[in-house]
Amino acid sequence: NGRTSGLGEIADAVIYELPLSDGIALGYLCPIEGYALPPRWPTGTEDVAAILDTDEHNDAVVAKHIEHRRDGKPTPGIAFCTGVQHAINLAARFEHHGIRAAAVWDSSEGAGKCPDRDGRVAEAMAGKIEVLTNFRVLGTGFDWPACTICHLVTEIGSLGLYAQFIGRITRKGKPKGIVLDYCGNAARHNLVNPANLTIPPTKGPR
Repeated sequence: NGRTSGLGEIADAVIYELPLSDGIALGYLCPIEGYALPPRWPTGTEDVAAILDTDEHNDAVVAKHIEHRRDGKPTPGIAFCTGVQHAINLAARFEHHGIRAAAVWDSSEGAGKCPDRDGRVAEAMAGKIEVLTNFRVLGTGFDWPACTICHLVTEIGSLGLYAQFIGRITRKGKPKGIVLDYCGNAARHNLVNPANLTIPPTKGPR
């Protein structure tokens, strides 16, 4: 749910947990293949969003999607972006390269109402749109079983969000899901370690 505090604030012990790797081994989830792509900016860069939302970087995302298509055919994918404009621009670059794409976003983010959001999602479900780019709307509760490629084109500060984003491609019914991480998120979060009940020191707002 986006909390950054330790579970120890609300729980005394872990009663039961099912690591992602166990869910895959037991057949509840499809296998995942992950690729951590080297960030294209120097360490310490503050305005990472400005680098991620350029035609050059967006075209690199499109190229990676094409590279990881299943048997070279259109393969459903989802992209998590740094903001509304980034989602719009990335979708435009997919379209520029001949791949049907659409951007959707949470209208409460101050960027205006997303036109026909439900219609765009329905088109994706029907196989008419190959890639949905989004900002803060296709996480928890969004179910697109055919979705195979997950583009993490934003820095994710919360383990919970990281798990939710990757979870969009774990639905069964396909050989595997593919995670393409462009921002070093895999180095910050681990989905297979035991739950952490420690209470971290207060670090102020995040």
